[in-house]
Amino acid sequence: MNDTPKFDPNVTDLDRALAFAIPARSARGRIVRLGTALDEVLAAHAYPPAIEKLLAEALTLAALIGSTLKDSSGQLTMQTRTDNGVVQLLVCDYRGGEVRGYIEYDADKLAEAPAEPSLFALFGAGYLAITFDMATSNERYQGIVPLDGDTLSQAAQSYFTQSEQIPTMIRTGMAKGPDGRCISGGLFLQHLPEGEDGRERLHTKLDHP
Repeated sequence: MNDTPKFDPNVTDLDRALAFAIPARSARGRIVRLGTALDEVLAAHAYPPAIEKLLAEALTLAALIGSTLKDSSGQLTMQTRTDNGVVQLLVCDYRGGEVRGYIEYDADKLAEAPAEPSLFALFGAGYLAITFDMATSNERYQGIVPLDGDTLSQAAQSYFTQSEQIPTMIRTGMAKGPDGRCISGGLFLQHLPEGEDGRERLHTKLDHP
């Protein structure tokens, strides 16, 4: 997915997640697009551009991954742990189709950073924790991965590759129109093992994180 998708104010197919499977390719995935849901969270905080872009990516990831929960009462939480970076705290969660997010940052450090700071400049030697809380079974799954790479999406991709040991690709992008409205999109794609185990995972565990 292009990191700078074209903004189209007439698009109405937003704030939705779509699951798909490609059995012939042993693949499964999710597509999500956010509009109003994204705008409402961003408008509540009036963050600087670099922080706004980061939160938009995090919210898109939360919606993308959270929509895989089989438990409709379950919750996904994403939280960063940072070391001397611009961002002191980033928290996003998804529950029942709703996303929320918040960032605490050091304004002085942000002023000294480039206009488009790297992930390392924003977080330092940080970590990303992804937690799945299953309300109906009272089970919790959590994984922690370093904030390596260029984007949060790459860190989340590493989480799935390591935790499930399945080749995984995650892409996100955001665009802002002349009126300040934002649209974001995300793609989550996994290539499943061949054979009976792979087919069973594809058909019976499509919605399991």
